[in-house]
Amino acid sequence: MSAEKKPTEKRPITLNGVFEISSVDAYKKIEVVDGDWSQADVHFYRGHGMLSGVIHGNLLYCFSAFMKENPIGRAYAGSVGFVMEGNRDNIQLMRRTDVSFVLKEHVPTENRDEPYYRAPDLAVEVVYRDFADDMFQRIDDFLSHGTEQVWVVAPSPKIIWVYAQDGTAKAYRSGDTLSGGDLLPSFELDIAKVFET
Repeated sequence: MSAEKKPTEKRPITLNGVFEISSVDAYKKIEVVDGDWSQADVHFYRGHGMLSGVIHGNLLYCFSAFMKENPIGRAYAGSVGFVMEGNRDNIQLMRRTDVSFVLKEHVPTENRDEPYYRAPDLAVEVVYRDFADDMFQRIDDFLSHGTEQVWVVAPSPKIIWVYAQDGTAKAYRSGDTLSGGDLLPSFELDIAKVFET
């Protein structure tokens, strides 16, 4: 984790500030980059429709089935915040994912109503045109803060790109099987199943 930054000149963004905005307008994309709201006027749930829900559900189902046999961690839907720089009184970088996975040893036992104060072990992003502009910055934010793998799911043309800590990236298409590698030993994902509707 990088060195803690000093609060910005304006009032620092705190966990209470995040909760206040979340309760006032639950449909905002609540993320923080460089100590400021990231695209605060952009709706988080805009226009993703049924396909996005199906992809998220399919991925969570595959993770859940795997975890029943291999309880090595926990998968989360997209509402979890990951504070990768700062603390509850001075949030500098907080991202949300569409789906994420955290190893058991990184799951906190206290303050479960707060964000994680670390990067997820696996971040999954479903990319659509309206969010594509900052996708490479998002990938770098996760990987540079300790995320082992970032999966970028492209509904059209039905490809999952896997970005790894070692700087490699690999594309998986329908007919391929994505292996979880060292992070998720024995996990195998049939790419076609992710896009089943």
